[in-house]
Amino acid sequence: MKQIAILALSAFVFCSCSTFKQSNRTVENPPYWPEILRQGASYFGYTDEYHQSVIDIIDSTYRMLRDHTVTTTELEHGICRMNSAIENAIHNDTTLLFAHMMRATARNFGGTIFPYNQNRLGNNECAFSLMVTSPYLWSTRNNKTGDLMTLSLCENSWSSLARNAFVVLCKNEDSDTGYYGNYAAIFLSDGIDTTIASVVIHLLDEDGNSLDGTLGYGGVDVSVTDDNVVRLFFTLSDFLRALSRSETMTITYQTASGEVSMTALHGQTFKKQMKDCPRLMAILE
Repeated sequence: MKQIAILALSAFVFCSCSTFKQSNRTVENPPYWPEILRQGASYFGYTDEYHQSVIDIIDSTYRMLRDHTVTTTELEHGICRMNSAIENAIHNDTTLLFAHMMRATARNFGGTIFPYNQNRLGNNECAFSLMVTSPYLWSTRNNKTGDLMTLSLCENSWSSLARNAFVVLCKNEDSDTGYYGNYAAIFLSDGIDTTIASVVIHLLDEDGNSLDGTLGYGGVDVSVTDDNVVRLFFTLSDFLRALSRSETMTITYQTASGEVSMTALHGQTFKKQMKDCPRLMAILE
């Protein structure tokens, strides 16, 4: 089986194994984010030198932000270094989950760090990139026979390792890969609640209007595993066209404790990154 198909199938493997227990933390005194990364890296086996070095860069930058003697110029250097490490991991790491951890880190920075450090950060372009671009970067892969694009969503950074959604777009010309070589799918995983019900997916234009109503998946493949994972499959061409016309994706579902909502501002990045996947782009053309 070719590399693209193996990477695509890893989405299934991840969703079957994503049982990391993590509370939905939005508390006044939240835990130290790099420590959550280290716990997640240990749990999922990202203990090698490369993955640990990326977390070290993030940890170092968060410690600089805690130290109010650090100057704006020093902070700019640290944040730009962290942003570069995060974006490189999303672009180049072949593991779906570590890229997701990096998107969650960007979300954490934008939601819990930036609002309380605006005066110290000044006009820091890297900080803005972390907030508006990095969380929504797609991971793209291509080889001689196939293209793969993946994006992950979360409700918030604190619950991101246990509650998340993965969008996977795969086009493979190798006939040996069978059905798994050509599909669009969303994998929902929730290790916090015991129920995933009433899933609704909306793709919205720049004005917030829903395109063609709710994106349907009925009768294709909807399944809940023992690990509380829902797999939704779509027609690849229809899903690509909907993505290309939209700016925002919202996924909501009901749990035993209430509604969960995940949002991605995917439009800006999807349109730019499609060029890295010519087979997927050809479907739109």
